[in-house]
Amino acid sequence: MSKRTLAVMPISPTRVRYIKLGRRGKWEKECLDKGIIRIGFGAEKPERFELCQSGRWRDLRESFIEEGKVKGTPKRSANELKYFFEDDGSILWITFVGERLYWGMVNDAKLKIHADGGVFRPIRDGWRCTNIQGEELTKDRLSGALTQLTMYQGTSCRVAESDYVIHRINGDKEPEVERAFAASKEIKASAINLMKLLRPPDLAETDDERVIVIGPEKLAALVMDAGLVSWLIRKVS
Repeated sequence: MSKRTLAVMPISPTRVRYIKLGRRGKWEKECLDKGIIRIGFGAEKPERFELCQSGRWRDLRESFIEEGKVKGTPKRSANELKYFFEDDGSILWITFVGERLYWGMVNDAKLKIHADGGVFRPIRDGWRCTNIQGEELTKDRLSGALTQLTMYQGTSCRVAESDYVIHRINGDKEPEVERAFAASKEIKASAINLMKLLRPPDLAETDDERVIVIGPEKLAALVMDAGLVSWLIRKVS
């Protein structure tokens, strides 16, 4: 399911990993619609699948080397499969689809080979693109340090901003954000009171259709946004 708005319990994963759902996002729609997470690396091959299932990661690396993988790639590929196969439901998986951040954690259902290649696991309660309070997790509301993961060239990786991601999903607010929000409300209220002191000559009405007359509440909000205060709060909260 692509969108969830129902509140859920706070999450407390042991680690956070980013994953691309297929090359150029070709698995995205299926994964969101079916509530699954997929990974490739030829893991559907019987011998490779068996190596993963039995945890023979050194032998798995050797299988990539025999396949002609370049230096460094065999270890990375094996490690990515290791995280995927050994995940007991404690890893928070995130991905970006369009302008939204999606997140989910696998359940304990048996990992299966996908008919179109690779393997897949079900995501517990499906992928979500909102925090636990139902607020959308869009790129324009997230840190650039996080959204730059979309430029990652591999399949999956550790997320350095793991605490930030968990806080955003749980809807937690940093003390600095709370203070900034309270201060912004005070500034807006003061601006409204000041504008009420203006006289008609200061804000005269006009018959010019190109001019839009707005009230003090809207004008106060525009004054604040001109200083990018609201944008900053959205980015870090």
